[in-house]
Amino acid sequence: MTVCSVHLKAAGLKNEDLDDSKLEATTVLKIAKAVEKKLENEKDVIVLGDFNMSPDSQEFDAFRTTGYTNMIPSDLFTNISSRNMSGSQPYDNMWASRQSQQIYTGRHGVIREGLTSPWIPDGWSWGGVVSDHCPIWVEYFVDKDLDSGTAGELEGIVLTAAPSLPNEP
Repeated sequence: MTVCSVHLKAAGLKNEDLDDSKLEATTVLKIAKAVEKKLENEKDVIVLGDFNMSPDSQEFDAFRTTGYTNMIPSDLFTNISSRNMSGSQPYDNMWASRQSQQIYTGRHGVIREGLTSPWIPDGWSWGGVVSDHCPIWVEYFVDKDLDSGTAGELEGIVLTAAPSLPNEP
């Protein structure tokens, strides 16, 4: 199994970077394909991280059409704040290739407990959250390998999530 982590651009507090975020989201498929090409026999691929938008967004349609599926449902919120401990957005996720879905147990979740600390500021008081993202988890059968791929190394490969955007060199 090969796991690739991504962190896509946030839309900004007033959605000023929303177009850039949407453009960047369309490149996730290129990242997965680059990994699959480098490790040509590896078909158990998982792309995980902070996608900064719902998995139902149309920007992920091309990703879905190649067989990738989000493992955390869009109605399971992954963000957190001291003002809204239940969250309001499904930004973090794990996308599994068709082959990886075969070893998925069906169990997944978002961890919300233990995410504050008395040492972290929260406005003018203490007890803030450690991050605005909750840890997510997905359970897989690890004793199964459905492809003939062997663990390879991606050493020396740099994958860029975003194309050159305006205002960037």
